Amino acid sequence: MIPSPSRAKKLECDVAKRSSVPKELVEHFLTGPMTGEAINAAGPTFKQALIEASLNAELSHHLGYQPGAEKPEGAINHRHGGTSKTVLTGEGELCMATPRERNGSFEPVLLPKHARRFTAFDDSLIAVRDGLTGMPAALEAVFPRTTQQTCIVHLIRNSLDDASWKDRRMLAEALRPIYAAASAEAAAWDAFADGEWGRRFPTVVAAWRRAWAQVIPFFAFPPEIRRVIYTTHAIESVNAPLRKIIKTRGHFPTDDAANKLIWLALRNIAAD
Repeated sequence: MIPSPSRAKKLECDVAKRSSVPKELVEHFLTGPMTGEAINAAGPTFKQALIEASLNAELSHHLGYQPGAEKPEGAINHRHGGTSKTVLTGEGELCMATPRERNGSFEPVLLPKHARRFTAFDDSLIAVRDGLTGMPAALEAVFPRTTQQTCIVHLIRNSLDDASWKDRRMLAEALRPIYAAASAEAAAWDAFADGEWGRRFPTVVAAWRRAWAQVIPFFAFPPEIRRVIYTTHAIESVNAPLRKIIKTRGHFPTDDAANKLIWLALRNIAAD
């Protein structure tokens, strides 16, 4: 049966919507033909991995250095293993590893101490990204309520690339009143764009204007959350050793072999 023009148009729209999700992202999680039960089971596993990675990123910010990096001068606190914790989510119970540090001063924001219920995923997801092609459409398709936030550090770094070495520090100081403002309304955007630095670096003004829709969500969060979503460095510090160990190995005989190696690497990263 030949579909009507309106039906054919709807099918084209549906196909276009599906194709907006990067194929590589799907293949990353796809291990072969999957049953409905397997797809449903992947949801909690993905949620657990995100929570654990986010908690470790929070601890890195609390300590002031990334796993495996040298301690800052004068720092005495350090990572001290972790504990297992069972929390209740909208999809049931999750058992995960929560990181610890020696002094016991770490107060996680995403999943506070003694909390036994995790509801953030039931409401929304904060995605901090840095210009990944296709990622906005993929996140919107899988998590419709996602708040997409650009990486402020990368935006600043890209802005400084347009300046000479002698001007970079002053340009960074001129940008600070924008992203350090208490709210989007208080951000000194016009003052920068119309001021000396905006006139000297119109490409920087254009870059921030293009990214402004992904900068604004940053102002909606309190300082504790801002410190976590300010940069993707914590995520990159996890991805870098994973890429290194996968590249060293070269190939894997089975998907399970790859999964086991990644799991062991993540465990070592969390323990550092």
